[in-house]
Amino acid sequence: MKLQSIQLPLLFVLILVIGHSQRPEQRHHSGARNGLDLLAMARSYPHPVLPDTGYAPAFSEFSAGRFLAKSSNIPPWRAIGPNLIGGRTLALAIDPDDPDIIWAGSASGGIWRSTSAGIGPQAWQRIETGFPTTSVAAIALSPADPNVIFIGTGEVYGSPESFPGVGRRTTRGSYGIGILKSTDGGQTWQKSLDWSYNQRRGVQDISFNPLNANTIWAATTEGTFRSQDGGASWQKMHDVVMATSVVVSALDTSIINIACGGMSSPGHGLYRSTDGGMSWQKSDLDADGPQTFRGKAILSQSASQPNILYASIGNSDGDFSREFGTWLLRSDDSGASWRTVNTLDYARYQGWYSHYAGVSPHNADLVVCGGVPLFLSRDGGETLEEIRGTVEDIADPNWLHVDHHAVAFHPQDSLTFYLATDGGIYRTTDGGRTFQHCNDGYQTTQFYAGFSSSVLDSSLAMGGMQDNFSAIYQGDLIWRRVIGGDGSWSAMNQADNDMLFGSSQYLRVYKSVDRGRRWKRLNLPRGWESNFIAPFLLSPADNTTMYAGASVVFRSEDAGETWTVTNNSTMLDDGNPVITMAASAYDARVVYAATSPLYQRSGVFITRDAGESWQKITTGLPDRFPTDIFIDPGDHNIAYISFAGFGSPHLFRTLNGGITWLAIDEGIPDVPAWSVAVDPFNSRILYLGNDLGIFTSTDGGTSWQPWSEGLPDAVFAMDLSLSPANKSLRVATHGNGVFERPLLSTDPELQTPDLPKSITLLPAFPNPAIMPGTSRLRFYLPQAGKSSLHIYDITGRLVAELLNQELPPGWHDTTWNGKNTAGLSAGNGLYLYILRHGSTVLSGKLMLLR
Repeated sequence: MKLQSIQLPLLFVLILVIGHSQRPEQRHHSGARNGLDLLAMARSYPHPVLPDTGYAPAFSEFSAGRFLAKSSNIPPWRAIGPNLIGGRTLALAIDPDDPDIIWAGSASGGIWRSTSAGIGPQAWQRIETGFPTTSVAAIALSPADPNVIFIGTGEVYGSPESFPGVGRRTTRGSYGIGILKSTDGGQTWQKSLDWSYNQRRGVQDISFNPLNANTIWAATTEGTFRSQDGGASWQKMHDVVMATSVVVSALDTSIINIACGGMSSPGHGLYRSTDGGMSWQKSDLDADGPQTFRGKAILSQSASQPNILYASIGNSDGDFSREFGTWLLRSDDSGASWRTVNTLDYARYQGWYSHYAGVSPHNADLVVCGGVPLFLSRDGGETLEEIRGTVEDIADPNWLHVDHHAVAFHPQDSLTFYLATDGGIYRTTDGGRTFQHCNDGYQTTQFYAGFSSSVLDSSLAMGGMQDNFSAIYQGDLIWRRVIGGDGSWSAMNQADNDMLFGSSQYLRVYKSVDRGRRWKRLNLPRGWESNFIAPFLLSPADNTTMYAGASVVFRSEDAGETWTVTNNSTMLDDGNPVITMAASAYDARVVYAATSPLYQRSGVFITRDAGESWQKITTGLPDRFPTDIFIDPGDHNIAYISFAGFGSPHLFRTLNGGITWLAIDEGIPDVPAWSVAVDPFNSRILYLGNDLGIFTSTDGGTSWQPWSEGLPDAVFAMDLSLSPANKSLRVATHGNGVFERPLLSTDPELQTPDLPKSITLLPAFPNPAIMPGTSRLRFYLPQAGKSSLHIYDITGRLVAELLNQELPPGWHDTTWNGKNTAGLSAGNGLYLYILRHGSTVLSGKLMLLR
């Protein structure tokens, strides 16, 4: 097969252009907004918004469970990367007394600190607060003592008033718990503004009174707040919602300027107080400035000339069908008046999401304007020069990422400043001519579902990340970025790991036959609506049949070269697009699929004839957003499905192909669940990933306990992936990269499960059995007696005799090496393994691949 070579820089440009435009039937929103839409809808559905509370109480329950959980005999989770690839970062702060100490707030990976100026191996450490601190949008160090630190939590881009009805789901990135405070440089933390029971709220900026460190201001989704007692109490000083920025004048601390706005939120604009916040006036932004805007506004104050302020105002809410625009404004009189100095549209379609104008503390005319790309002005904003850095290869860690959220200037070196982007943190030491990544050890990437691991090679895995492309794990912390855009689902040929599949947003699927060096896009049928992160899979039964999910399900019988529409080209669920899928381990015709509730409640379906027909199997399942399906490798009638949302069970199992379902999550805190897996060596051991971490059951789902040793205090466990080659489980998180841990079945205390009361034959593993290799067969005999275990082909012809002898009671193990009775290699295909003991006959199916 001839494979077209695609150069990475060109590929990225193509995806950047088309990745933010959808098919005609889809809403024309930016990729960032669509990614937020998907997760926000999953968490809130069937309600238009998240409940007021849920996450913080669940975290308390989770933390208590972690403390009481039985200690495991296996090592804790360990981070496996990706290193050098940072995730979305919202805030930066530099210690003025020791500029090597830098604080970073990530979008869903918590608060981080570097003591080496962000440079060097493992330059960052995640700081645990003892609270569910996943999203940090604001960081402020006290001017009196930089060991006193305030952080604001929650990532929010619009208020409820911005989007009445269902649209309100689109505005949220993560949970907020208010403001936390540390007085000892981050060693311990306490609540300052406690919004644990108001998880929809966010804190977007925090500023100290430069002359009185006990007075602190906070710009929040609920308005502007002030504390006059070092954060012990707070009072709302301004009611306009979606306050995004607050500046206290260093010349006269009774002068406060604030910016408000987020997705056309009511009252948006700039406001000024000259009496310490007792009264406010809306600022006149002059005839050339915006009279109204749909994005957000960000303020900055010159430290060298505090009378000079800059305002960056964006006019996009992420909707491509509406006009974009950016205004750079300047005030030379502490905000009393404003003039528009530039209208170059550096924020573009991200005017609601990522832009700013940061002024150097050393030069009031040096302004860094971050938006989609980066711009620099040396004349007070009158002219803007685009800054791209010197690295063009997007696979190079020093390639300067787009979508800029914040800037922090070195307090002593005028040529050095740091950038916070969707791709982590970057530094320049030459005034912006060159940039160096600061992402070594900063494990904050946001993985989506669809992570895949090789069955044969423990050093090979692949997954997709928010705005950071897809990446291939190669056995160490340094991963290789591929494809482009928002990475999505992945798959690999488990008999030939040179064949890999990856994807980007809206089901753009790519194939490589050289282990990811070159890629070509597969030609799936067009014109059907898909989710932003849409599933596809390669059947493990034959490593040839593929399925991909949109509002219809596509099938390929030649590893993606050609495709057809299943179900007689009829939509699977009246327009609802497929959100997750799973395939039988031994029968390529059997697939489960679940849809997202885009037009009506979601549905769950099964096909047993390669998609010629689908049966709806939703009865008994809740009206919530489905997130993952796992099929028992030994019996595809046994399957598990997880659900997001609040106020409902989150994990169900069927033993009969979906005819009936049973909730099996008793004891798991009520937060969205994202992923489920079954231990391949002990099917009574289950794993569940949710918005807190990992839970495990050793009794088939009857009881659960946390299993998060080695993970952050709270982590979004987006996908679970089995790595049989090293008997490990991997969790791909949305905010903290990927972790790995030995399977619980490797614990000596759990290698022998509770003794069954009758003869038991466990599923073969691995299944499919990849040759050369072996598949393990394990069975239990309650009484001694003659037993036999044979392999047959699907015609009933004997292929191999594995044992035929008297056996004592207890567990027994044997393996099949894929050879027949003559010692010759059996061909590819489906086989039966049959255990006989007395009058009892048990059987299972095993797929053999070479």
